[in-house]
Order: sequence, then C-alpha cells, then structure tokens
Amino acid sequence: MSHDNNVDLLAGRAARAREDLGRVTTLRPVPPPRRARTTDRSAPVRRVPRVMRSPVVAALAVAVFVLGVLVGIGSVRNRSLDSGILASVAAGDRPVAVATDGATIWVADQATGRILAYDVDSLRPRWAVDVGPRPVAVASGFGAVWVVDAGDRQLRQLAPADGHELRKANTSLDPIAVVTTDRVWVLSFGNATADGYDPVALKQDRPGRGVSSPTAIAAGSDQLWIVGGGRLYRLPPTGGDATRVSVSGSIELVAANQDAVWVTDADGILLTVDPSSGTVTNRVALPARATAISAGPVGAVVATKDGTVTWIARPGSEPVVVTHTGAAVTSLALVGRRVLGTSPDSGLLYRMEVPA
Repeated sequence: MSHDNNVDLLAGRAARAREDLGRVTTLRPVPPPRRARTTDRSAPVRRVPRVMRSPVVAALAVAVFVLGVLVGIGSVRNRSLDSGILASVAAGDRPVAVATDGATIWVADQATGRILAYDVDSLRPRWAVDVGPRPVAVASGFGAVWVVDAGDRQLRQLAPADGHELRKANTSLDPIAVVTTDRVWVLSFGNATADGYDPVALKQDRPGRGVSSPTAIAAGSDQLWIVGGGRLYRLPPTGGDATRVSVSGSIELVAANQDAVWVTDADGILLTVDPSSGTVTNRVALPARATAISAGPVGAVVATKDGTVTWIARPGSEPVVVTHTGAAVTSLALVGRRVLGTSPDSGLLYRMEVPA
C-alpha cells in the first residue's frame, strides 16, 4: 500500500471516530461542573436530603407533623383538668371495686384475687396482697379495709398500712357488697340478707331480711338502703325486716347521703328520693344506663355505660359531665371533690375531679 493510501485510510478512521464520539456524548451527556455557591464559610451549610426536595413528599411530611401535633394535644387534654381526668393507672387485670379513706385507694382485682393499694395523690402503688379466689367488694371504716370474697364466702379485715389480714369471718351465701355505718354490713344475694357485723368482735349480730334478690346497698345517715328485684327498700340500723319504698321504674343502683337517696333505673334515669318521706323529689336523664353510683356528704356522681361520668351537686341541680373515660366504670368512690373509679374493661383506676 502506498504512503498516500495509508494517509487516506487513517484520515477516514479518524473521521469515523469523531462521529462515534459525538454520538456517545449526545446520548449520555456529561453534566457540567456545578458552580460553587458564595456562602459564609463560618456558618455550616445545611443540606436538604434529596428525597425531601419532592413537593409531594414535603406535603406529606407537613401533614404528618400537623397530625402528630393534634394527637399530642388530645393526649395532653385527656390528662388535664379540662377533661376531668387527673390521672389513671393500671389496676390489675379486672378491677371491680374501689374504696378510699382520702389518703389511700384500695382496689379489688377479681382476676388475680388481690387487693391493690395506691397513694391517692400520685397513684403510686403502695402494696398488693392476695386475699381470696374472687374479691367482689371493698370498703373503708373503723380504721380498717373490709373485703368481701364471693369465692370462699369470707369477710376479711385488712390493715390499711400493709394489707396484712387482721381477722376474717364467714358470710352468707353469694356475698356481693359491703358498706360501713355503726356496723360492717354485708349484702348476700344467695340468702337474700343484709348481715351486720360488730367491727370489734367481727361477729354477725344484726341480720336484715325481707328483700327479694338483693343487688345493691348503700349506707345513709340513719338507715340502710337496699335494691332488690328492681325495688327500693329501707332497713333500720338495728336490722330486722326491710320496708319497701314506693318508687316507679325498675331500680338498679343506689347511693345515699344526708340530703337524699340517689337511685338509678333501667331506663337511664337518676331519681332523688327524700330519705324521710320516701317520695321522689327529682328526676334527671342520664347519658345512658348507669353502671356505678356514689354519694359524698354533698352531691353524687354517676357513671354510665357509654363511659360518661356525671356530677350532680345537690338534689335538683343540673347534671355536669365530669369526663368521658372511654370505658364503662363499674365502681365509684367520692371523697370531697375527688372521684375514684375502676373499669374492668380498661383495667384502669381513674382519679377524677368534680367542678368546684
């Protein structure tokens, strides 16, 4: 091959190489170098992650942030005075009864057969003791804690400081409730009796009779009030035969203080009964069917099936909603403005406060 031919061949190859290089750079362009930004080198440069540069992702992030703020505010309000709930704490597996002396709270946990003690101000646990197979009721009085157990038919007297058992006594069949007046009274469904026990000797000495299928009991200022078979009865503190009080409706729950007897019926109505005459003085519609009731020296508090807790300051007063717990409260204790309640559904002990 001549020299001129070699030159022509090399020139042709060079031309094709330039064309191929141009085609490659056109299909996959090399990005130009970025210009350096003029910044204050003394301050750190905050780089935004590449994924956050998407408008959709940024909008989602803002929405999640706002939702988190709203949820956080709701949680705080649930624990604020605005909602009526000051605090709540887990109280065993199935808390069914609550009592207090104003300094300590005692809860009967039916699932574990224990009595749990809490500080009333902080709700911190103080002690827990095994008492029996199925504690169903608890009360405070005479410097002791009184527990009724339906599993072994025992009335137990516990020391408030540490829960150790001081004494115990047999009860009648199917005990369901306990209250204190000048005696410790145990209501028994099986025998259809209200039995009074001397708190010193712990002996049964005052039987109460004449109530069919008893389900609830309350201690008034000078007599006991019992619900049985949907009817209201009064029992003198000396025991004996109970007397029926004429109240319309199917009565379910009862509480009492010196001003009134407070009863609820199956239709979700709260009735106030004059303790002297036995006449109904007022009727109030509740948000739902009542699940618990308690009366203090002044006023009464009622829990309903929908989780509402309602306060009535005095007979004839407008009801005021204290809070919505979100679960049915089945036991209440009222001391001053403080309300204590337990829910077997949520497993919680609630500390609430009624309006001043």
